[in-house]
Parts: sequence; structure tokens; C-alpha cells
Amino acid sequence: MNLQERLQNDLKEAIKARDYSTPLLKFIIGELQRLPTKELNDDEVMKVLKKIEKNEILMMQETSAERDSPLLKFVRNYIPRQLKAREIIEWVEKNIDFSQLKNKMQAIGIIKKEFGERVDSVKVKEIITNIF
Repeated sequence: MNLQERLQNDLKEAIKARDYSTPLLKFIIGELQRLPTKELNDDEVMKVLKKIEKNEILMMQETSAERDSPLLKFVRNYIPRQLKAREIIEWVEKNIDFSQLKNKMQAIGIIKKEFGERVDSVKVKEIITNIF
């Protein structure tokens, strides 16, 4: 089951249970439905979730909110944990031969292709620049 299907199933369950999360799920699914493609892969759904997370963080900064909003807490439940630097370094050491690349920055694309939204491009660039 992909992430989009999981969100839709969670909405069905929330509606049945008359759960507080129903409007939050409706909002998230509404954001997904705004995209031109209706069937989304997990990376595309993750981009939307991260966009919602970023917007909520900005809204909190503008209003000087001290606690996370319910939407922000809820969205973070669906965003997978970002890989730590050590995990990225270990994977690169095992799987990338820099002698085969024209320049070491090409490794960023390989890593992003492997892990998708679970890695931050800026973090990967720092690792490649400073360690390899």
C-alpha cells in the first residue's frame, strides 16, 4: 500500500470513528488532489507533505506560536524519518565508486534516486563535499 492509499484508508477509518483527524486528512488529500496527476508515488506525496509541514512552520513563526499545530503534528506522523549522516556515509562507502563518476557531485543524484525524500539534498552535498 502506497502512502496515498494509506492516507485515503486512514480518512475512511477516521470518518467511521468520528475521529478528530478527519478534517486534517481531508485537507491533506485535498492538497494531493490539486496536482495534475491523480495517482501519485510516495515521493510525490512526500513532497506535498513536506510543503504542508514547511507552511505550518512558517505560520507558527509568524504568529509566534510556542507549540506545534495539530496539522503539523499530524503531518509529521506520515513523513518518514530522514536518514542520518552516518547512514548516508555508510551507504555511499558500500555502493558508490567515485572513480566511475566524472565528478563526485554526481553521487548526489544517485543517492537521491536511491532514498528519495528520505534524504536532504543539502545534507548529502555537505557529506560528499567534506568527506569524500
